[in-house]
Amino acid sequence: MTLLQLQRFMKLTIGKSPLPIPNKRSRSGQKSFQRRAMKKKRIIRAQR
Repeated sequence: MTLLQLQRFMKLTIGKSPLPIPNKRSRSGQKSFQRRAMKKKRIIRAQR
């Protein structure tokens, strides 16, 4: 289960890779995405 979730997480990160555009919107979106990624990583670590 953990490995499968990790693969899904990797696919999501590759799919939603933020483009290097110097905009306030993109930066704020990137921060929120990073927060989501950290939460997912924490969940995966907790399950292990």
